[in-house]
Amino acid sequence: MIDSYKSLIRQGLSKKRYQHSIYVADECKKIAKKYGANVEDAYIAGLLHDAKKDVPPDELKLMVINSNIEAEEIELDTPQLWHAIASCQFARDKLGISNIDILNAIRYHTVARPNMSLLEKIVYLGDISSADRTYNDVGKVRRLIYSNLDSAMLYVLKFVISNLLSHKGQVPSTTIQAYNHYLSVNKAQNLT
Repeated sequence: MIDSYKSLIRQGLSKKRYQHSIYVADECKKIAKKYGANVEDAYIAGLLHDAKKDVPPDELKLMVINSNIEAEEIELDTPQLWHAIASCQFARDKLGISNIDILNAIRYHTVARPNMSLLEKIVYLGDISSADRTYNDVGKVRRLIYSNLDSAMLYVLKFVISNLLSHKGQVPSTTIQAYNHYLSVNKAQNLT
């Protein structure tokens, strides 16, 4: 099954994007092993998270509109976020994946949301910390991930929101809600 997924997404992605998907899948597998999550589900969700990233914008927006997947207005106005919904729809409708946790992990890997499942956190963090990522704080993010997922979530959400604000980007409400949620979780665990 995984080999057939690889074959299918390889056809629709650039070489660089396909390699990124492999790196994310590998990282998700490692994080899943560390935290006792389903390793195969983590690998599949990581592999498919960007399955539709290279689809032309007009086609991607149509996929989002026709997906019957709820999206907030900011997501519909932000082309960089469309691929998450389209990739979720592809996994559900074309690949026949019915595991809601895998589908949600793909769906929320860009915007996050409060109270994410273990698999959702793994894919969100696996994407931002994969082997091909080279931004300044990636080493710190990787260390946090293997220390405490909730601390890593808070740190990454602060990083993402700061980046969006510095580029005058809109911040989806689910991202803000996720930040508030993980701030509370970290305070409750005396991690802040």
